[in-house]
Amino acid sequence: MAPIRIKYRLTTYLVKMIILIFLPHESHGESKEYLNIIEYSLTLKVEKNSIKTNIANNSSKDIKLRKDSLPSSLLIRGINLSAYSDSEDLKPIGLFLPIGSNSDLKTIPAGGELSGEININKLINNDCSLLKKNPIIIFWRYSAQADEGILPATEGAIRVNGKDVSCD
Repeated sequence: MAPIRIKYRLTTYLVKMIILIFLPHESHGESKEYLNIIEYSLTLKVEKNSIKTNIANNSSKDIKLRKDSLPSSLLIRGINLSAYSDSEDLKPIGLFLPIGSNSDLKTIPAGGELSGEININKLINNDCSLLKKNPIIIFWRYSAQADEGILPATEGAIRVNGKDVSCD
Protein backbone atom coordinates (compact mmCIF):
# COMPACT_ATOMS: atom_id res chain seq x y z
CA MET A 1 0.00 0.00 0.00
CA ALA A 2 2.80 2.42 0.83
CA PRO A 3 4.53 2.04 -2.60
CA ILE A 4 1.26 2.84 -4.40
CA ARG A 5 0.79 5.99 -2.31
CA ILE A 6 4.38 7.09 -3.10
CA LYS A 7 3.86 6.44 -6.83
CA TYR A 8 0.58 8.38 -6.73
CA ARG A 9 2.22 11.38 -5.01
CA LEU A 10 5.18 11.33 -7.41
CA THR A 11 2.87 11.15 -10.42
CA THR A 12 0.70 13.97 -9.07
CA TYR A 13 3.79 16.08 -8.41
CA LEU A 14 5.18 15.49 -11.92
CA VAL A 15 1.84 16.31 -13.57
CA LYS A 16 1.61 19.56 -11.57
CA MET A 17 5.16 20.50 -12.57
CA ILE A 18 4.47 19.83 -16.26
CA ILE A 19 1.30 21.92 -16.12
CA LEU A 20 3.14 24.79 -14.41
CA ILE A 21 5.93 24.72 -16.97
CA PHE A 22 3.60 25.02 -19.94
CA LEU A 23 1.15 27.53 -18.49
CA PRO A 24 1.78 31.14 -19.55
CA HIS A 25 2.99 33.14 -16.60
CA GLU A 26 4.34 36.54 -15.74
CA SER A 27 7.58 37.11 -13.91
CA HIS A 28 6.91 38.25 -10.37
CA GLY A 29 10.34 39.86 -10.06
CA GLU A 30 9.50 42.45 -12.70
CA SER A 31 6.45 44.69 -12.59
CA LYS A 32 4.49 45.62 -15.69
CA GLU A 33 5.76 49.21 -15.73
CA TYR A 34 9.23 47.94 -16.59
CA LEU A 35 7.90 46.40 -19.76
CA ASN A 36 7.12 49.83 -21.24
CA ILE A 37 10.25 51.31 -22.82
CA ILE A 38 10.16 55.08 -23.31
CA GLU A 39 11.92 56.55 -26.34
CA TYR A 40 14.18 59.51 -25.59
CA SER A 41 17.49 61.04 -26.61
CA LEU A 42 20.13 62.61 -24.43
CA THR A 43 22.96 64.96 -25.39
CA LEU A 44 25.78 66.27 -23.26
CA LYS A 45 28.14 69.02 -24.33
CA VAL A 46 30.80 71.02 -22.57
CA GLU A 47 30.36 74.78 -22.34
CA LYS A 48 32.18 77.30 -20.17
CA ASN A 49 32.57 75.72 -16.70
CA SER A 50 29.66 73.32 -17.15
CA ILE A 51 28.32 70.25 -18.86
CA LYS A 52 25.00 71.06 -20.50
CA THR A 53 22.46 68.23 -20.58
CA ASN A 54 19.44 68.05 -22.85
CA ILE A 55 16.91 65.22 -22.72
CA ALA A 56 14.30 65.01 -25.49
CA ASN A 57 11.08 63.03 -25.05
CA ASN A 58 10.58 61.15 -28.33
CA SER A 59 7.54 59.23 -27.08
CA SER A 60 3.84 60.03 -27.39
CA LYS A 61 3.36 60.31 -23.61
CA ASP A 62 4.59 62.79 -21.04
CA ILE A 63 7.53 61.59 -18.97
CA LYS A 64 7.43 62.23 -15.21
CA LEU A 65 10.83 61.87 -13.55
CA ARG A 66 12.00 62.51 -10.03
CA LYS A 67 14.38 65.48 -9.86
CA ASP A 68 17.10 63.18 -8.55
CA SER A 69 16.63 61.00 -11.67
CA LEU A 70 17.29 63.77 -14.19
CA PRO A 71 20.44 63.64 -16.35
CA SER A 72 21.69 66.82 -14.69
CA SER A 73 21.42 65.22 -11.24
CA LEU A 74 24.57 63.80 -9.69
CA LEU A 75 22.56 62.01 -7.00
CA ILE A 76 22.46 58.20 -6.99
CA ARG A 77 19.43 57.98 -9.34
CA GLY A 78 20.83 60.49 -11.85
CA ILE A 79 23.59 60.25 -14.42
CA ASN A 80 26.62 58.02 -13.72
CA LEU A 81 29.96 59.66 -14.45
CA SER A 82 33.58 58.54 -14.36
CA ALA A 83 36.54 60.71 -15.32
CA TYR A 84 40.02 59.89 -16.61
CA SER A 85 43.05 61.91 -17.59
CA ASP A 86 43.45 61.85 -21.38
CA SER A 87 46.98 60.50 -21.14
CA GLU A 88 48.85 57.32 -21.98
CA ASP A 89 47.89 55.61 -18.69
CA LEU A 90 44.27 56.96 -18.48
CA LYS A 91 44.68 57.80 -14.79
CA PRO A 92 41.27 57.88 -13.02
CA ILE A 93 40.16 61.21 -11.56
CA GLY A 94 38.05 61.34 -8.41
CA LEU A 95 34.70 63.08 -8.68
CA PHE A 96 32.81 64.85 -5.92
CA LEU A 97 29.31 63.40 -6.04
CA PRO A 98 26.64 64.58 -3.58
CA ILE A 99 24.47 62.25 -1.55
CA GLY A 100 20.78 62.60 -0.86
CA SER A 101 17.54 62.48 -2.79
CA ASN A 102 14.87 64.73 -4.26
CA SER A 103 11.53 63.06 -4.96
CA ASP A 104 9.89 66.14 -6.50
CA LEU A 105 8.58 65.36 -9.99
CA LYS A 106 9.56 67.07 -13.22
CA THR A 107 7.46 66.53 -16.37
CA ILE A 108 8.85 66.39 -19.90
CA PRO A 109 5.91 66.74 -22.30
CA ALA A 110 5.57 64.42 -25.30
CA GLY A 111 7.85 65.78 -28.00
CA GLY A 112 9.36 68.24 -25.50
CA GLU A 113 12.83 68.75 -24.05
CA LEU A 114 14.38 69.53 -20.68
CA SER A 115 17.80 71.13 -20.25
CA GLY A 116 20.08 71.16 -17.23
CA GLU A 117 23.70 71.64 -16.31
CA ILE A 118 26.45 70.15 -14.19
CA ASN A 119 29.07 72.50 -12.76
CA ILE A 120 32.54 71.17 -13.68
CA ASN A 121 34.34 73.11 -10.92
CA LYS A 122 32.17 71.44 -8.25
CA LEU A 123 32.46 68.02 -9.89
CA ILE A 124 36.25 67.83 -10.26
CA ASN A 125 38.59 69.02 -7.51
CA ASN A 126 41.72 70.84 -8.77
CA ASP A 127 40.34 70.72 -12.30
CA CYS A 128 42.58 73.59 -13.44
CA SER A 129 45.81 71.93 -12.34
CA LEU A 130 44.69 68.65 -13.92
CA LEU A 131 43.70 70.35 -17.18
CA LYS A 132 47.10 72.07 -17.47
CA LYS A 133 48.63 68.61 -17.91
CA ASN A 134 46.02 66.83 -20.05
CA PRO A 135 42.38 67.08 -21.08
CA ILE A 136 39.89 65.06 -19.04
CA ILE A 137 37.64 62.41 -20.58
CA ILE A 138 34.32 61.94 -18.81
CA PHE A 139 32.41 58.74 -19.56
CA TRP A 140 28.70 58.88 -18.81
CA ARG A 141 25.80 56.44 -18.60
CA TYR A 142 22.16 57.25 -18.02
CA SER A 143 18.93 55.35 -17.48
CA ALA A 144 15.90 56.10 -15.36
CA GLN A 145 12.57 54.83 -14.17
CA ALA A 146 9.58 57.03 -14.99
CA ASP A 147 5.93 56.75 -13.96
CA GLU A 148 4.95 54.95 -17.15
CA GLY A 149 8.04 52.81 -17.80
CA ILE A 150 11.79 53.00 -18.15
CA LEU A 151 14.25 55.09 -20.09
CA PRO A 152 16.77 52.46 -21.26
CA ALA A 153 20.49 52.97 -20.78
CA THR A 154 22.46 55.21 -23.08
CA GLU A 155 26.09 56.16 -22.74
CA GLY A 156 28.83 58.30 -24.21
CA ALA A 157 31.96 60.30 -23.51
CA ILE A 158 32.92 63.96 -23.53
CA ARG A 159 36.32 65.66 -23.43
CA VAL A 160 36.98 68.65 -21.16
CA ASN A 161 39.88 70.86 -22.26
CA GLY A 162 41.60 73.74 -20.47
CA LYS A 163 39.65 76.27 -22.54
CA ASP A 164 36.36 74.81 -21.26
CA VAL A 165 37.02 75.86 -17.65
CA SER A 166 37.91 79.32 -16.38
CA CYS A 167 40.74 79.08 -13.88
CA ASP A 168 40.55 82.48 -12.17
